[in-house]
Amino acid sequence: MVDLLRAACPDEIPVSDRIVVLEVLRDTGMSDRSVAAALGSYLGDSNENLLHEVTVSLRTAAEHAKARVVEHLRKFGYDPWVDEP
Repeated sequence: MVDLLRAACPDEIPVSDRIVVLEVLRDTGMSDRSVAAALGSYLGDSNENLLHEVTVSLRTAAEHAKARVVEHLRKFGYDPWVDEP
């Protein structure tokens, strides 16, 4: 996941998409801890700092925003990553 994020967003995840990305990752079945760990590795931040952000974020992203993010991630291997056992 971290490699996918780095490829899709080499500079950083746009602030406007951060919650959307959290929700897309959760929709794949990742736990909050796994999402925080992936984001921590991607951002170079501690998992503890990000776990709070992940757990308190509400599922507020619009479906069209999530679809847009998923479509972008697909260019960088999202589907094979989701399908991994």
